[in-house]
Amino acid sequence: MPSREGGFKTLVRFLFKNWRLKLLSVLLALLLWLFVVATDRVPFEVRAKVVPPQGFEAVPSEVLVKGEVSERFNRAEILRCVKVRARPDGTLEPVLPFPPLFGEVEEVVPPKVELRPSDLR
Repeated sequence: MPSREGGFKTLVRFLFKNWRLKLLSVLLALLLWLFVVATDRVPFEVRAKVVPPQGFEAVPSEVLVKGEVSERFNRAEILRCVKVRARPDGTLEPVLPFPPLFGEVEEVVPPKVELRPSDLR
């Protein structure tokens, strides 16, 4: 009857033999999974709050953001976190709550906002 210690050594040897190839295969599988998940995209439209530079207020304060997102991220609680940052010249920069691999913005309506100094009361 083999001892438990011999079985453990065999298991460790099996797990760590050719460990570089095993690690490479796991990384390739992860990349393939990410590619498959990212390619299934659906369109989205969401109203997003405009975040103006400090000391200013944006008019309008909300804009419509249109784009495509991976099906996994097409949920109201995730899309609610989409924000739009206003630059000092009034142009808009969308900020997505997920990596660019999983979605992209196609259009922001309107593409520019008016910035007014905010009241400092």
